[in-house]
Amino acid sequence: TEPDATIPDTIPGRVFADFLRAYNTGDIETMRRFFLTHATQPDPEQRRQSVDKRADWVANIYKGFRNLNLHSIKRATAREIVALCQSTITEAWCEFEIEVDPEPPNGVAIGFTYAARPADQASRGLDQAEMIRDFNGYMEKIVAADMFSGAVLVAKDGKPIFKKGYGWANKSTKVPNGVDTKFSLASMSKMFTGVAITQLAQQGKLSFGDPIGKHLQDYPNKRAAEKVT
Repeated sequence: TEPDATIPDTIPGRVFADFLRAYNTGDIETMRRFFLTHATQPDPEQRRQSVDKRADWVANIYKGFRNLNLHSIKRATAREIVALCQSTITEAWCEFEIEVDPEPPNGVAIGFTYAARPADQASRGLDQAEMIRDFNGYMEKIVAADMFSGAVLVAKDGKPIFKKGYGWANKSTKVPNGVDTKFSLASMSKMFTGVAITQLAQQGKLSFGDPIGKHLQDYPNKRAAEKVT
């Protein structure tokens, strides 16, 4: 059967339609106004805090998904509605579940989850050239939306078949990323450090209980050097 993307003309349906319109603006003040319309807290300060918190929560979802297209209404009752949506940029799927108080101001409870691709969206087979073309087009789309900057390598059977840099290594000087651009590891270095320490412990060269000052004798924070293992 074809997916039904018709939003029912019910209280939850109308609230969801308002929510989706507000969400797709990408404007946090518009989201604040939506939540303020449906706020139920009698205390003004509590109401403001709740509205700010919920608008920030939706703004974080928007950063990862951007605008959404409604694919189908999965469930609709007199009090709730569950909608399956897809990002217009990343093509990722998600569900919103909205429960609505039937009495004004129609307080709302909203749940959000990642979702699997529905059966009616089965992928088609691609040859290697088509795959590379489509993949590059996809990457250029998310780069244009400022959702990715870096370098990509695609390999098949252990052999690279596509590699390309996207976005800027330095926005202010317009230096583009290339496949040889060096990137800061940041927190990725924690995994390498953990593996290295474990290997040294297995070789008997250190113990997990050693204070770091035993091995890094010039460590500048003396208290940490004595206490941290």
